[in-house]
Amino acid sequence: MSIPRFFMEGELPEGDIVTLPFSDKELHHLVVRRIKEGEHIAAVAAGVKCWEVEVITIDEFEVTGRCIREMPLEKLPDLTLVQGVSKGDRMGQTIRQTTELGIGRIIPFLSARTVVRLAVDERGRKGERWRRIALSAAKQSGRNILPVVDDPTGLEDICRELAEYDRVVIAWEEADKRADGMPLSVGDALEGCDIDSHVALVIGPEGGLTAEEVEAIKALGSFVKIVSLGELILRTETAGTVATALCMYTLGGLGNHK
Repeated sequence: MSIPRFFMEGELPEGDIVTLPFSDKELHHLVVRRIKEGEHIAAVAAGVKCWEVEVITIDEFEVTGRCIREMPLEKLPDLTLVQGVSKGDRMGQTIRQTTELGIGRIIPFLSARTVVRLAVDERGRKGERWRRIALSAAKQSGRNILPVVDDPTGLEDICRELAEYDRVVIAWEEADKRADGMPLSVGDALEGCDIDSHVALVIGPEGGLTAEEVEAIKALGSFVKIVSLGELILRTETAGTVATALCMYTLGGLGNHK
């Protein structure tokens, strides 16, 4: 049986009974969840360590606990989703679902065809909201590692980031072709990659990526592959989730022990 997870602001202090470094928001979540003295929780230092802790005292200002054991961190593919920013709750939906699938990082992309227009001072607020969604989804799905969610950014920054990856997969209607003339699939594009490969997936917004954007990313090198997700027309939030699942499974996640 899984135990509820709460993310700390730092590692678990040394000692028999210690004060857990939770933020005010996490303290509120503990109270809302009605965590009681004597219950066990997972106290997570995001991306570093995770401990099973017995709660000794709890109130709205402080939680103390006793460490029972260090818990193993999850081993997931090193996958980044570059997702074209979509309108309404679609972006939040994509972040929520891909976090549940095990994504390591999400970079919201302000593409030329992005319907939502964000002033520079609005980007940080959007990023904060999406990080809260990722935190909630990580807890719900039992993740020990909180995905990184960047503030929204443009093509120049995207290309600078992607230049450092081992493989970049772009889902676009004009996919690369295999030797037999068939469109390149996600599995084809990730041939030779494994759970430790630094991989990025690029998905366009509602209007799709422009040819100029695809060419700019493609110009980074032969490690950039353009793939097809099939003949069906997928909404951007569906495409981001489906393509993430395909990549995660191919790289050794979602129960695929390669």
